[in-house]
Amino acid sequence: MVEIVVGVLRDKERYLIAQRKKGSHQEYKWEFPGGKLEVSEKEDQALKREFKEELDIEIEIKEFICDVTHEYPRMRVKAKSYYVESDEIQNLRGLVHEQVKWVKKDELLKIDMVEADKKIIKKILVS
Repeated sequence: MVEIVVGVLRDKERYLIAQRKKGSHQEYKWEFPGGKLEVSEKEDQALKREFKEELDIEIEIKEFICDVTHEYPRMRVKAKSYYVESDEIQNLRGLVHEQVKWVKKDELLKIDMVEADKKIIKKILVS
């Protein structure tokens, strides 16, 4: 099982999502930023590292959202998701994705998201 951390970055009524690159697992699907925990890495360290590597911003981890487990054809993932904030959103740069964009809460269900993140969205929609 692959352990990942997911950050849900909000700016008022908008949520940041990123499109996976061609050739990657689940290519061209959308996701919330985040990634795999490295050996001996704590969740908060991994999430901060991933946001720096993927978007070149520092984040503050706020509130736990939920745990999600999903079985993909090639792997099983366990994702822990958190709301995150940043004072640097005006400077964010998509460094590893096809594109990044802000969407409104009601648009999240209409986007072709990775399956694990769809479960996180369901939790977001009821909060």
